[in-house]
Amino acid sequence: MLALKPIIPDIKTWREALFAGHFGPIGVGALFVAILARAELETESTTPLAELPPEGFEHLNVIELIWPITTFLVIVSIIVHGSSIAVFTLGKHINTLTLTMSYTQANEEGPTWMDRLP
Repeated sequence: MLALKPIIPDIKTWREALFAGHFGPIGVGALFVAILARAELETESTTPLAELPPEGFEHLNVIELIWPITTFLVIVSIIVHGSSIAVFTLGKHINTLTLTMSYTQANEEGPTWMDRLP
């Protein structure tokens, strides 16, 4: 998104490009590309087979790995980007907390913590 910002008219600032790149549509795009890649490897067209090809097919190993890897990346993306909202929210709360420090003056006769003991 940062590289495409100059040619996308809807993205006006670099901050918007960074936001759109971080929370972009990886899920839908990744699933579409995974289905398209499987179709190209199986039939050399845009329509995948209903079932996996038989053993001995040239690209069978790649075809079997496309879907699990893609779904794993989509799930991890959802978790990471979903938890980043919690981090931003927590960061706002931490910035509004105030820390107060208090102290007591020492007694010249000895440590004051001894005076507070029952």
